[in-house]
Amino acid sequence: MPAVLPSGKGILEQVRQASRTLELVTPYVRGAALEEALLHSPARRKRLLARYRPADILSGATDVAMLGRLRRKVEIRVIEDVQACAYIVDGRWAYVGSCALTPASLLDCGADMGVAVTDHVSLRLLYAHFAQLWTRGAGMTAAQWTLAQHAADGARENIEGARRDMLEAERALRRFVEVPRLRPARRSPPPPERQTPGFVRRRMEDWAGSVALARQVADFLGWMLVSIPDADGSRAWTVLLGERNLRVKLGVPEIFSIEENEEGCRSIAVMGLEGRLGGPGRALLRACGAVLVPSPWASASVLGRDAVQISFSPRELPRLRAALEPALAAYLQDYRPHAATVAQRWFASSVLEYLEDELDRPLPWPGNPAPPLTA
Repeated sequence: MPAVLPSGKGILEQVRQASRTLELVTPYVRGAALEEALLHSPARRKRLLARYRPADILSGATDVAMLGRLRRKVEIRVIEDVQACAYIVDGRWAYVGSCALTPASLLDCGADMGVAVTDHVSLRLLYAHFAQLWTRGAGMTAAQWTLAQHAADGARENIEGARRDMLEAERALRRFVEVPRLRPARRSPPPPERQTPGFVRRRMEDWAGSVALARQVADFLGWMLVSIPDADGSRAWTVLLGERNLRVKLGVPEIFSIEENEEGCRSIAVMGLEGRLGGPGRALLRACGAVLVPSPWASASVLGRDAVQISFSPRELPRLRAALEPALAAYLQDYRPHAATVAQRWFASSVLEYLEDELDRPLPWPGNPAPPLTA
């Protein structure tokens, strides 16, 4: 008999324990916990069928960059109209329900419903249906994943203004009807402000949680900008300041980012060369709860599998900085010849103005930046 699955954490645990095969169908894919579980699962064959719609990517429901990283160890196909949430583990256990592969579902499944399936007849029928969907799906090359990520990043910045307008409209409509929720509501974003150095300062201190830690993040970011080869003469790097993120890019890759997810959790991510971390550095990263995943852009350069993205909590920066700097500096040096030297489309000058004021020293500015981006 099928049993009700009370928590999405049970799905993650099954994924981690798979020893032979994983077959996954979901409309949405994102989240560090899922990425880590799939990358480290000992299953010999892992297949993921996901819905691919531009609207899902732009809204953040699907993380196309994460899919690009997963494709190194997971067979991925996409389809436009799949809606099912079904996961088969080793042909012995399956889940069917409404729990998608996202943090809101896997880490807090209170609003989702589904059943675990263990009888052989139902499992064979479910596998047959997966096989039919899999044959209809299409694969994507590494170049296609990279181009999709680049397009999504540019478009996402363009739609932030419209998103704020939608939030205003939503607040207006709530005056007329009270809709009950199964989960606690997320905190409302602050009213949009003009991006100034003072605005960046408040944002950095909010992300870091303290003035002292914000100062250390600023110092690390300033060091990284100075470490970009030929930074002041290059047009290959950008600074983006969004509603819930700060990103610095070298060509397409995000070499530094601060992200705040829907649950309010904040993380810093930097690129680096794993070979420059050393054994003690990797051990320290693990002790601090950092997550290392292969770079989705490595295939476009000579860096290969040595290039990794390292994500960690901002509060761990003081402990990790000494280990991160050699890996990041090596990445900047080696990737620079492969960075696309394209004209700036977006450049938040307020970030550099804040950093120069906070650190009391000049920093490089990219050549011929576009006008400052204001909110």
